[in-house]
Amino acid sequence: MNVKRIIPYTSLILLILFPFRWAAAEPELTFHVIAAQPFGYMDEKGEPTGLHYELIQQLSIRSGIVIRPVIMPYNRIWMTLENGGHDGGIVWRSSERDSLVNYLSFVWTDYLTALTLKNKEINQYDDLHSGDVGVMNSSSINERFNNDTQINKIKIGKYENAVTMLAAERIDAVVGNLFAYMYIARRQKVLDKLSLPGFYMGHREQWLQISKKSKGLLALPEGERARIIQKLSVTLEAMVTDGIIRQINRKYYGDVVNQVSDLLGKPES
Repeated sequence: MNVKRIIPYTSLILLILFPFRWAAAEPELTFHVIAAQPFGYMDEKGEPTGLHYELIQQLSIRSGIVIRPVIMPYNRIWMTLENGGHDGGIVWRSSERDSLVNYLSFVWTDYLTALTLKNKEINQYDDLHSGDVGVMNSSSINERFNNDTQINKIKIGKYENAVTMLAAERIDAVVGNLFAYMYIARRQKVLDKLSLPGFYMGHREQWLQISKKSKGLLALPEGERARIIQKLSVTLEAMVTDGIIRQINRKYYGDVVNQVSDLLGKPES
């Protein structure tokens, strides 16, 4: 038997049967998902789900890059982005955090309003100086509101709690993401009690952001790192253009997407 001729054939068979042993493994990136409905939460079966959870899953499928979405509290997101404890995720763009992240692609526009109950309309900003105003923990609205010490701000951990407190008149108003408040109010069957669309406070853009200290990306050669970043950016831009992001938003928000656009006279994102 010619042993020299057997060895190459054996190697070829192994390469065909087990190609993964001969190829460089793709890195697995960890992306955060904000722990709040509708962005990220556990469903009735105890499975992770949510608007941003699904967006990241779609980004992974379409880009071919392995991404593990992890639901985490908002405050922890910034702590671990700063030290590279996870690689990135979708969150609102803010100049205060430019030193922590690189912005890859726009995702969605959220509109911010001050909401109260019917017959208690907020007609001007100074109306917020009367009564208790609920706002999400660590939420940034705008510079004027954030620094206004004349407003009695009640920090609240979840949108669900804020809507419950407003409907029960335990607070006088809530300030924040109109999409999220309307989504929760509809689930709690109190949407008809709200004075919509509320007093307009501005808007925030959701962006895919990557930690400047991402351990998963910094471990790669520069060329490979650039390829992955470019692939993520191009894929997400395509998801905006082809409507999959709007489709997933409508899955969770339903008609609220159209209602917000109509109420504020804004085009859909």
